[in-house]
Amino acid sequence: MNAICLAFAIWAAAGPAPENIAVDEIMKRSLERERQNVRALDNYTFEQVSITKTYDGSGKLKKTETQVEEVLQLDGSRYEKLIEENGKPLPPAKAKREQEKMDRELARRRNESESAKQKRLREEAKRREEERKLREEVAQGYQWKLLGEDTVAGSRCWKIGADPKPGFKGQTRFGKMLLPKMRGILWVDQNTYEWLRVEAETTDKVTFGGFIASLDKGATFRLEQMRVNNELWAPRRLEARAAVRALVVKQRAGFELEFRNFRKFS
Repeated sequence: MNAICLAFAIWAAAGPAPENIAVDEIMKRSLERERQNVRALDNYTFEQVSITKTYDGSGKLKKTETQVEEVLQLDGSRYEKLIEENGKPLPPAKAKREQEKMDRELARRRNESESAKQKRLREEAKRREEERKLREEVAQGYQWKLLGEDTVAGSRCWKIGADPKPGFKGQTRFGKMLLPKMRGILWVDQNTYEWLRVEAETTDKVTFGGFIASLDKGATFRLEQMRVNNELWAPRRLEARAAVRALVVKQRAGFELEFRNFRKFS
């Protein structure tokens, strides 16, 4: 999911909006605000709703599956606990197994050797650094064009086009595969510099895992963000729809992520 969730996840810097601010300056402030949001998010738990949809050849919906996971920080690194499936709480027996699974993992982390703990924390830091670098690649590897103004959720926004710079090649794993083959439009709040909406599409086929899986040209993505409180802005909803090929099987699929119940913890 990080591969999807990384797509255009830069958020903006708060402050007054000059009337004639340059697009590059908007992006500069966005990246600084993103750093603040990423740091703040580590102090929150939240729920992540995953919705997977499959379609037949004519585009008719065949099947929908949902899962809700509670995203936690356990002793310094992330943990995802399953709490719902297909719109219903887990049956008592399965809920008990999930709780026991989390309890075992917490006990393991608290009793691991110092070297094992440092290794786990390094891996967590590596994951966060990869996400940070990927977002910086979005800021550095794209050309920005002011397309006009628009209103999103009652807020006046700049509407900005984003296209990869000629010859742009990402350095992160997903940056190499995805970013050079994506273009999009962003709606940036003129008062807060937050990115309220992002819409993007692939301009060429994207292959993952040594040709094991791929996205066809024209895969679409849509990200919406929300204000959690004075400290944090975070994604509210991410949607993706594409023709997906895994080995020799091809099908149209949709994927949605919803984020809710953000709670700060000590």
